Amino acid sequence: TRCTGHESWIGNTKEILLSVSASGDYAAEKGNLLGVRSGEPARVVSRGYRFSHVGTSVCGRFFSCDDGATGDVVIGSIKAGENAVVCHSESSFGRAQNTHPHPYLTPDLKWVIFNSDRSGEPQIHAATVPDGMIEELGKLVSG
Repeated sequence: TRCTGHESWIGNTKEILLSVSASGDYAAEKGNLLGVRSGEPARVVSRGYRFSHVGTSVCGRFFSCDDGATGDVVIGSIKAGENAVVCHSESSFGRAQNTHPHPYLTPDLKWVIFNSDRSGEPQIHAATVPDGMIEELGKLVSG
């Protein structure tokens, strides 16, 4: 399948997080968010959404993505693969890139920053990551 052109380094792991076209073997329910490392086969990181734009946390433990079908802003655990919706971006996903969310987590993991043209003009928005969401996603790795 083709790559979407959206990727990010995963901390110091020498692995890249990327999204591919969400179809066939990589349909949303099978997972189109992949981890790729030189010399190894790609691994599915998370599933359930049509992941588009990707971001990784500074610590390399979490990802942030937008769902190209719904506009949801999703975060998740890179190791456990579990994910949760933080908010709906209300972005139009128009031709201009500034109408796509491009979400990323702040270094303290308390906010997700994204674009939205919900007002008719592209603007930067911030949504609070709900209390306990990061901790719950992080517990899934060890628990």
